[in-house]
Amino acid sequence: MRSNKDQHQQAHESTTSLENNNNHGSTTTTEFKPTHEAVKKTSVTRYVLYFIVYSVIFWVVYCVYLYKTDAAFKQSFVRWYLKTFHHKKSETITEASLIPPASHCVDFATYGAKLPFKKSGGKSSTDYFVFTEEDLAHYNGVGENKKLPLLLAIAGRVYDVSEGKDYYGPGGGYSFFSGRDGTRSFVTGCFDEKKEECTSEQSKYSDFTEEKLQSIKDWIKFYDEHEKYKFVGFVEVKNK
Repeated sequence: MRSNKDQHQQAHESTTSLENNNNHGSTTTTEFKPTHEAVKKTSVTRYVLYFIVYSVIFWVVYCVYLYKTDAAFKQSFVRWYLKTFHHKKSETITEASLIPPASHCVDFATYGAKLPFKKSGGKSSTDYFVFTEEDLAHYNGVGENKKLPLLLAIAGRVYDVSEGKDYYGPGGGYSFFSGRDGTRSFVTGCFDEKKEECTSEQSKYSDFTEEKLQSIKDWIKFYDEHEKYKFVGFVEVKNK
């Protein structure tokens, strides 16, 4: 039979063991408490993420602004977009003169009623319109022509851009192109009405380099595939 002394010693050892276990558990809990360095690191990470997000937003807004106000930037962007997402390219300007799908053309049979100035066209749903340069000049939205469609041409191809009147109508950033074949300005970015070098021989591009010719093809593709702008026909261009 165990003595009272042995029982007392066993009880003391049990109490000591329990206290040690409790102390160990308390120590384990304190190890998971975030340190000052950890909190500081988390804050820095958060600020870095904020910086990245706001930087992306800034550059997106800035690029949209440039696209709407800078013709050269718009041209470069469209060229990049076409090369990146549209791998098919017209091999020559001549091949680009093909009529786009009907969904990207005006209804030739009915559209003629809107065109008091034209050389021919509109006798059937496939009879595209032909304009002289003098005819095309009426479709610029200025003065007595404000009720007529807004038409522009590039490499002799005519498009109705009336849906973009905020850009191509009087006072718009690209109003220069309405009522003319502005092929050279599409490439050079020169569209100041007061500068002769911007307005003379606009439709000529025989002196263009291959790179500039490719730029014209890219612009033709842009208008051919635009959901709002429609193909109308061709303008007789002299001395390309």
